[in-house]
Order: sequence, then structure tokens, then C-alpha cells
Amino acid sequence: MNPVRFNNLCKDLDFILSLADAPQIVANHYLHITNTHDKNIEKYQNSIFKAHLLFIYFNFINLAKILISAFRGGQYYEEGVIDNSAVLFVSHLTNNSQIYQSDDTYFGSLPKDLKLNNIESNVALINHTKISNKELHLNNKNKKISKFILSPSLDFLSEIRLYYFQITSFIQLRKIVRRSKLSPRLKNNLFAYHFSPYTLSSIRISQQLSSIVKNNNYKVVITTYEGHSWERVSYNSVRGINSNIKCFGYQHAAIFKYQHAIQRGIRKQFNPDIVFTSGLISEFFLNESVANMGIISCLGSPKYQDKRKLIVTDNIKCCLVAPEGIISECVSLFEFSLIYAKQNKKQKFIWRLHPILNFNNIKKYIKGFDDIPENIIISRKDLDFDINRCDSVLYRGSTVVINAINNGLKPIYYKKNDNELVVDPIHDISSGKNIVCNVQDLYSALHKQVKLQDREKLQEFSQKYYKPLNLHNLLIYMNDY
Repeated sequence: MNPVRFNNLCKDLDFILSLADAPQIVANHYLHITNTHDKNIEKYQNSIFKAHLLFIYFNFINLAKILISAFRGGQYYEEGVIDNSAVLFVSHLTNNSQIYQSDDTYFGSLPKDLKLNNIESNVALINHTKISNKELHLNNKNKKISKFILSPSLDFLSEIRLYYFQITSFIQLRKIVRRSKLSPRLKNNLFAYHFSPYTLSSIRISQQLSSIVKNNNYKVVITTYEGHSWERVSYNSVRGINSNIKCFGYQHAAIFKYQHAIQRGIRKQFNPDIVFTSGLISEFFLNESVANMGIISCLGSPKYQDKRKLIVTDNIKCCLVAPEGIISECVSLFEFSLIYAKQNKKQKFIWRLHPILNFNNIKKYIKGFDDIPENIIISRKDLDFDINRCDSVLYRGSTVVINAINNGLKPIYYKKNDNELVVDPIHDISSGKNIVCNVQDLYSALHKQVKLQDREKLQEFSQKYYKPLNLHNLLIYMNDY
């Protein structure tokens, strides 16, 4: 997909959102293009025939979900929740160990820091694991952690109501689409995704959050913010319970060149009042591009690292391979480095996974995984340990590259083809960075020396990309309300 086609697609879908006021339509996963990752773009390539098949499949899944909810319908669990808290953080549970951690993966120490300022808070976790909420609840029994764990399903009657309102809103969606310039192919896909599991999951999240808000006297709700549909409908939902509540969004993930949903406002009730950023780079980007949105302000990130001493050495000959938590991205980077490793035995590679994945899950997708050479190391160490034993990093969309360049590693971006819309977190940087498309390019990049002054520029960029968490900045905006 080229830039012109991508921009036109975004405009057409944004037009639909500009006319929609029903949360069931705003929740439609298809209307929110976050960025140009293959996994985000592929659904816009579907044929009309595939759209019809998806429409049938999605509705079958939804009916099955209703039947299952009659026996295993759930609700959120509470773990040591403090009554009369002022702030509700909405975060994510991506692996079982997080439930026992004192700091949140996304918001870091902010809940504890607020408590030191006599402000109580709770954390609502969206469960992305395959572990049931009941099991998490039992494993964590009697632990003093102020958390809600959201359920992937609602009770039987709530599931029926959810599906019923999705059907009735479908009529409104069809009326809106008649006023648009969408092609028949895109229209049919939009109709299919109106009933996708992700779309309905967004509504389930918003309904559980509104129930939590209804039972507590929160003044502020702070969600992670990437432009997903669940964020938008959640802001609308909690405002429906308490019109005075303030909704803050926290941008924590990478900002790419072709970022969309996070940088455009829609109807006011679906927008956050403030967007906090993880650093100065994203603050500048959003201030330059966000339309119809509120205040943009830098809050900082728990991912921030102090500036490290740069030691230039070309004797290590070890490259860190760091894909995002997406199976297709792991396959691309691991297979590419595997081809090189088999041809160049003196070059070592460390394969590192995002915490949401494990090698048992992805090895079946990687050709030759069971016969990898000795110069490829499967990492089970922490990130700093891996970075300290490497001199370069092979990456695509992972923000691990930010930590790597802060430690002086040479960044090597793998571009899969010439038509690709890049997903590079450091796309603004050219000095000291290499872009490779094939094994020959990789050979040149790995053997190319990077000047100390270029490494220093890369490090300065990393220091702007993430800033230290600034509780004072959060308190200022909380006091304003």
C-alpha cells in the first residue's frame, strides 16, 4: 500500500466516524487504522468474497460466545481494591507474572507515587492472557494488590443485549455508509468487522469500566492510548456514568511515520481530555499532527534509562534481533538473520522475544528453527543483559531499539520490500543507522563502523524519546479538574 492510498483510506474511514454517534459503530475495529504494520493493513486487502465469509464466521463466533456465557459468563474480579479512590488506571495483563508485580508494566510506579501524595488509585487490567480470570483470582488470593481484572466475556443476558444492540446499530451504519465514497469491497469488509470479536471486545471492556466507575467515586480515568476502538468507547462509556469524570490517555508505544488513529480526534465524547506522552519526540509529533484533540503533554515513561557511557568497539560481533510481539514480525526477523547466520559462522545473533510471546508458541512458524546454528543464541535473559553483550541491533517496529542506541549499539532496520511503509520508531534519524533489504546489505551494515559522534546523536534521540516519569505533571492536570 502506497502513502497516497493509505491517506485516502484513512480519510474515507474517518468520514464514517465523523457521522457516527453510536458507540457500537465507533467500536468497529475496521474504522481505526493505528499504523501501517502488515497485521493492521491486511484486512483492508480482503476481497468481497472473503468479507462475506468473515461476516458469517464472526456472527457464528458471537452466537457461540452467547451460548458459552450461559455456563461460563463472567464479570471482573477485584483484588484488594481500595474504596473511594480518585484515579483508575486502565492497563494490560500480558502474562501471569504481572499480577504479582508492584509496578505496572505500562504506568510504572505512578499508582504508588500517587499514594505517597495521599491519592488512592486502582488499576483495571485487560486480560490478554489465556489464563482465566478465575484462575488468576485464586492464584492471587489474599495478595494486597489494588486491581480489577476485566473479564473476556459478560453474563448471559448482557451478552444477548450486546449482540442485539450491535445488530440494531448495523442499520445506522448502513445509512452512514451510503453517504461515503467507500468502494463495495471496503463497505462489505466494514460490515463484516462490525461483528468481529475485537469490535465486541471493545464494547465489553467499556461496559465493565463503566460498571467499575459506577461503583466507585473516581475523578480521573487514565488509559493507555494507541488509537484503539476500546479506548474511544471507554471514554464515552464512563462519561455516561459521570459527566464530570476526566479521561486521560497515555501514549506509551512507538510512534511511526505513518501513524493515524492516535493522531486524529473524532466526536468529543470519544476523545481523551488530555493525551500524555512518553517523551518529547511523541509530544512534538502529536502537537504537530493531532486534529480536534485536547491538551498534549509529556508525562515520561518507566522505560526511560539514564544516559549510558558509550564505548565504541567492533570486537563483539554479536547482533541483537528484537521483533515486536507479533508472530509475523518474529518470523521475518528470525528467518532473515537465520539465513545470514548459516552463511557467516563468525557473526553471532541473539534472538529476543517480546514478553507477550514465547519460543514454544512461534517455533512452528519459523523454517529451520529446530536446526539453528550455534551462532544463534535463544535469549531468556533480561534486556540489559542482552544489550550489554551486543554491538548492533536488528529491528523493525520494536522500541527495544531505543534502549539499544542509548547503550551505543548500531541500529539496523530491516525493510522487507521497496513498497513497504516503514514501521521504524527512529524514522527521523539517518546518521549512524543502516537500512537493509537483503543478506548483502546486512553484511555491509554489520561490518560498517559508526562514528562516535553519530552514536552520540542516536543516544541524544533516545533521551528525548523517553523521559523520566513526571508525577508533578500529572498532579497539575488532576488539580485543574
